[in-house]
Amino acid sequence: MKIAVIDSDKRLHNAMTQFFLQFQIANDCDLSVEHLYSCEEAYRRILLGTDFDLLFLDVDFPQMCGVEFGM
Repeated sequence: MKIAVIDSDKRLHNAMTQFFLQFQIANDCDLSVEHLYSCEEAYRRILLGTDFDLLFLDVDFPQMCGVEFGM
Protein backbone atom coordinates (compact mmCIF):
# COMPACT_ATOMS: atom_id res chain seq x y z
CA MET A 1 0.00 0.00 0.00
CA LYS A 2 1.36 3.43 -0.94
CA ILE A 3 0.60 6.16 1.59
CA ALA A 4 1.22 9.92 1.50
CA VAL A 5 1.43 11.97 4.67
CA ILE A 6 0.86 15.60 3.69
CA ASP A 7 1.62 18.03 6.50
CA SER A 8 3.97 20.94 7.17
CA ASP A 9 4.84 19.72 10.69
CA LYS A 10 7.99 17.58 10.72
CA ARG A 11 7.12 16.27 14.19
CA LEU A 12 3.93 14.79 12.79
CA HIS A 13 5.91 13.12 10.01
CA ASN A 14 8.21 11.55 12.60
CA ALA A 15 5.25 10.31 14.65
CA MET A 16 3.54 8.88 11.57
CA THR A 17 6.76 7.12 10.55
CA GLN A 18 6.88 5.40 13.92
CA PHE A 19 3.17 4.51 13.74
CA PHE A 20 3.47 2.96 10.27
CA LEU A 21 6.60 1.04 11.25
CA GLN A 22 4.82 -0.45 14.26
CA PHE A 23 1.76 -1.21 12.11
CA GLN A 24 3.89 -3.03 9.53
CA ILE A 25 5.55 -5.15 12.18
CA ALA A 26 2.30 -5.98 13.99
CA ASN A 27 0.41 -6.83 10.80
CA ASP A 28 3.23 -8.26 8.66
CA CYS A 29 2.37 -6.03 5.72
CA ASP A 30 4.28 -3.87 3.26
CA LEU A 31 3.70 -0.12 3.34
CA SER A 32 5.40 2.57 1.32
CA VAL A 33 5.09 5.97 3.02
CA GLU A 34 5.98 9.27 1.37
CA HIS A 35 6.20 12.46 3.37
CA LEU A 36 5.13 15.62 1.56
CA TYR A 37 5.01 19.11 3.04
CA SER A 38 2.24 20.81 1.02
CA CYS A 39 -0.87 19.95 -0.95
CA GLU A 40 0.70 21.61 -3.99
CA GLU A 41 3.63 19.19 -3.76
CA ALA A 42 1.24 16.25 -3.53
CA TYR A 43 -0.81 17.57 -6.45
CA ARG A 44 2.31 17.83 -8.65
CA ARG A 45 3.31 14.26 -7.73
CA ILE A 46 -0.13 12.95 -8.64
CA LEU A 47 -0.11 14.85 -11.96
CA LEU A 48 3.24 13.22 -12.73
CA GLY A 49 1.66 9.79 -12.28
CA THR A 50 2.28 8.84 -8.67
CA ASP A 51 -0.60 6.74 -7.37
CA PHE A 52 -1.33 6.80 -3.66
CA ASP A 53 -3.72 4.37 -2.00
CA LEU A 54 -4.21 6.51 1.10
CA LEU A 55 -3.68 10.20 1.88
CA PHE A 56 -3.31 11.76 5.33
CA LEU A 57 -4.03 15.46 4.83
CA ASP A 58 -3.44 18.47 7.06
CA VAL A 59 -6.54 20.67 6.94
CA ASP A 60 -4.74 23.90 7.86
CA PHE A 61 -2.36 24.92 5.07
CA PRO A 62 -2.02 28.62 4.18
CA GLN A 63 -2.67 28.15 0.46
CA MET A 64 -4.47 24.96 -0.61
CA CYS A 65 -5.77 23.24 2.52
CA GLY A 66 -6.34 19.52 2.81
CA VAL A 67 -10.11 19.92 2.57
CA GLU A 68 -9.81 21.75 -0.77
CA PHE A 69 -7.26 19.24 -2.03
CA GLY A 70 -9.43 16.30 -1.00
CA MET A 71 -12.39 17.58 -2.98
